Amino acid sequence: MASPLHSRSGSLLPWWEVTSAMWIARSAARLGATVLYALTLVACSGRGPVSLTPQLSSSGNPKSVANVSFLIKIPAPPGLHPAYVSPATQSAVVGVTGSITVPPTTIACSIGSCSGQVQAPIGNDTFSVTLYDLSNGAGAILAKGSVAQTITANQTNTVKVAFGGVIASIHITLAPNGVTIGTAATITVNAQGRDADGYAIIGGNPYTVPITLADSDTSGATVLSTTNVLSPQTSVTVAYNGSNAFQSATISGSAPGVPSGEVTPDTLTTKAAALSGPSVAPNSAWGPPAVASALSFPVQNGYNGAGQTVAIVMDAFPSASDLNAFLSYFQIPATSRTITDVPIDGGPNGSDPNGPGEVTLDTETVAALAPGANIIVYGIPSLNAPYINDAFNQAISDGAAKVVSFSAGGCETASMVSAGTPIFQTAANDGVAFVASSGDQGNECFTGGAPQYQVGVSYPASDASVIGVGGTETTPPNQLTSTTAWNDYSCSSGQCATGGGVSQFVPIPSFQQSIAGEASAQYRNIPDVAMPAEDVAVYVNGAWSAMNGTSWSAPEFAALQAEVDQYCNLSYSDPATVPYYVFQYAQNSFIGVVNGNNQFAGTAPYYSAGPGFDNVSGLGVPNGVAYANAICPNRVPTAAARRIQALGARAAMTAGPRVLDVRTAARGLADLGVRASSAPTTIQLVLQPTVDLVSNEQSVVRALESHGFQIVKTFTNNLVVDAQAPSSTVSAFFQTELHNVEQARYGRRYAPVTNAVLPASIAPYVSGVILDNVVTTAVP
Repeated sequence: MASPLHSRSGSLLPWWEVTSAMWIARSAARLGATVLYALTLVACSGRGPVSLTPQLSSSGNPKSVANVSFLIKIPAPPGLHPAYVSPATQSAVVGVTGSITVPPTTIACSIGSCSGQVQAPIGNDTFSVTLYDLSNGAGAILAKGSVAQTITANQTNTVKVAFGGVIASIHITLAPNGVTIGTAATITVNAQGRDADGYAIIGGNPYTVPITLADSDTSGATVLSTTNVLSPQTSVTVAYNGSNAFQSATISGSAPGVPSGEVTPDTLTTKAAALSGPSVAPNSAWGPPAVASALSFPVQNGYNGAGQTVAIVMDAFPSASDLNAFLSYFQIPATSRTITDVPIDGGPNGSDPNGPGEVTLDTETVAALAPGANIIVYGIPSLNAPYINDAFNQAISDGAAKVVSFSAGGCETASMVSAGTPIFQTAANDGVAFVASSGDQGNECFTGGAPQYQVGVSYPASDASVIGVGGTETTPPNQLTSTTAWNDYSCSSGQCATGGGVSQFVPIPSFQQSIAGEASAQYRNIPDVAMPAEDVAVYVNGAWSAMNGTSWSAPEFAALQAEVDQYCNLSYSDPATVPYYVFQYAQNSFIGVVNGNNQFAGTAPYYSAGPGFDNVSGLGVPNGVAYANAICPNRVPTAAARRIQALGARAAMTAGPRVLDVRTAARGLADLGVRASSAPTTIQLVLQPTVDLVSNEQSVVRALESHGFQIVKTFTNNLVVDAQAPSSTVSAFFQTELHNVEQARYGRRYAPVTNAVLPASIAPYVSGVILDNVVTTAVP
């Protein structure tokens, strides 16, 4: 610390330093926040003591009020590392009362600190500090602290202010949350108060109001040790006496001023059964019990995804009879979970021969690895971008699923990224984890035409808010814990390899910056993680089959994510950042993939696996329970994903017309000429996810309708608008030229052959536009 700086009369000009404080980052379920901040009022500067002339009042006497320099340090830690004052703090209001009245002073905060000056009377003072989440002392109060202190002239004065957190929400977790009937047990109850920005209140200081706990069990089998939680350090347990009458006990909480909707309870139930069935199918391909055991899935410790919902998007629906036969053979424990089919835009039309096998693989994987999780299958007509976006946005709008699995992808295009990014950012803000396979053609991606593949990465796995999942070599004699990247000739089409590389369009996200081993420091690196990719058992069309691919890897990770969400009793904002937090602070929670590469068909550039992060396997294979416990040790959420930019803070789009590259990525399309002017043509617009979405959507709809468009579909979250008009109307409105094209495997389609212009009437509101129905996404 620098030396004290004295005023000319000997009174201090101090600054305030946080000397004891911790911070826990935010989650979508309102996870982290600062609770204890200790501020020290000390005399410090960049130089040593100096002798100064006293400043005099008009009467000739020294002033009785000294200027006090004020500084609260707010470090901006990478990822989720526990640090000091909450990064949600935007301003502080400092009140000082003493021998004279001093008006409150508002201190502005920027990245890293709050600094300014207040006036403190010489003598007995009371310092009161209130922290706010908006500037100018506005918004929600995060914490309050006050202390009485005598300010004495001619000496260094130290003032310590301990903050009490203002509870805005309550989060309950039980560890464990399952008991065995007949066996008495004591369960730890963590009742966590959180501030208005979702940061956990920690430390030993009392909450501003206490939390009152309640137990729903009326059988007498469970008893809380106390119902009053006075501070973050209050110890609470619930005792189970072993009674056979016990069914379940929901532990909830309440506090003055906290709405019931801001309380997340936890339920004590009978412990879920582990997977203990056959390791392999009759054809010797891997089964779910083998995966759960080898990778320590939380289901093996009683966390089977109960209370969670996983969405699957595909252009087919699974067969109930196939699924039941699969679950029966592998002796997957029966639960009360539901599996629901939801048709999107008319639902699957049977045009994709790979669809039934893929949706069966996805559904069987999630249903068996996370047998407690509900499943919603969103079925679309085909794998073109508008249908896919509609399904994704429907899953977000419905609000049931906190995990969405998608085992398909295609080469990136500017229009695909500009339309998809707002959807995934909205999902991240809502705590929805999107999981996508990174591809089965190594350093190449699916083009939708001829040639079928080209060097590039697969979208949506390359989106910054999506968890891209690569694959490992797991064909025997390789094990499910293999440290070798998947790249061989085991597929019926010949070579297949785990997808990975560098995005052409998506800038590198903050959580990937300065990661050793990444191939690019400017653009998004893919994948994020890896899972087993080879030789999985699938029961489809009444028979056993073996499949390969990151199409298996994605639903494996989705099942794991559902169990982690159950384990932590929450989902995290911006879930794509969570693996990087775990890697940074608990690298041994991953199995490192250090062998092999992803070169496909002899093309370059390609990437090699190695220690740490690489563009073949990402961070490696997450090791279930260790991975979950790194996020929530003993089920207590002590870390979460970083807080992403608030919706209202997004940069505004240009107000004038905007040129967009809307051309398809498909190669080798047969151009059939200009599309008939009267031909019905469906288009899709994805809006900017701002706080003005409702009014912005209305503006877009009015503009479209006034130019002859018919609105086909909108969503409750106001993010996506589907519309239809004659081809000539579409071409005129967007100043482009539409052609009919012939696409191998998919028949006649339409696509723009020139760039489009987004009219000024809608340009400020729209992020991306899709003007074609070409299939540019496929099952890897």
